[in-house]
Order: sequence, then C-alpha cells, then structure tokens
Amino acid sequence: CDEALMVLTDRLPMEQILMNLCSNARDSMSAGGSITISTKCSAKDQEDKPLGPDAYAVITVSDNGPGMDEKIKDRIFEPYFTTKDVGKGTGLGLSIVYGIIERHKGRIEVDSRIGEGTTFTIYLPLYGRPENDAEGNSMKTMDKED
Repeated sequence: CDEALMVLTDRLPMEQILMNLCSNARDSMSAGGSITISTKCSAKDQEDKPLGPDAYAVITVSDNGPGMDEKIKDRIFEPYFTTKDVGKGTGLGLSIVYGIIERHKGRIEVDSRIGEGTTFTIYLPLYGRPENDAEGNSMKTMDKED
C-alpha cells in the first residue's frame, strides 16, 4: 500500500484502544521504559501468513517492559482479569480493546516474553480500496450502483 491507511471508525474508539494499550504498558514499566507505536499496511500476519483477501492497516504498540508469561498472556482479553493490585485497575481495558477491534472486523495479536517486553499488533481492514487476493492482486468490487 502506498496510499493513506484509512479504516472505517470514529476517532474515539481508536483513542480508547491506544490509551488502554499505552497505559497498561506504562503501568507495567515501574522502573521506566519505552513505548513505540507504529503503523503500516499488510496483507499478512506476524508469522507471514495471509490474512485473507483484504489489505489491513496494522497498528503496533510495543514496550520494553517486563513482559508476560503464557499463563497471563492467555487470559489478558478476559473481562475483569487483571494482574494489578486491588484498586489499581478494573481488568476491563484489554477486553474493551478486543471488543472494539472485533466490532471493526479486525483482529489483535500479542507477543510477549519475560524480560523482553510486549507487542500488540492490531489489524483493521482498510476502507475505500479494492479488495485484493492473497497475492495482493486487485479484484473488482461491486458498488451499490452496479
């Protein structure tokens, strides 16, 4: 993709996603650290597998904090699950993020290793461009007038 990455959404849900991911990253790095947000266009996931017929806007939020073990990583999107002390969090932030992304027909992946940090990768379908096949070849789409 060489054009702008446009997705069909309102600003508020995207802000909510980024705020939840960044505040969780910040809270996990009590001794300080870095948070990086990046965007790109892709038709493949983190493992280089095709995502389907469309290209996606990919938003990546990474930190160099303590990371998570598999047991925690497997539960992070569950409502009310939290690793924070009582009174420090509701356990709803990541379940809300997951719900917003699902409603936008997207997906989210998490990669985390103890001592190496965490990366959330969000895939949102691009809006207003022709669909592509798995190899990225343009396919005709039907407009409402057709």
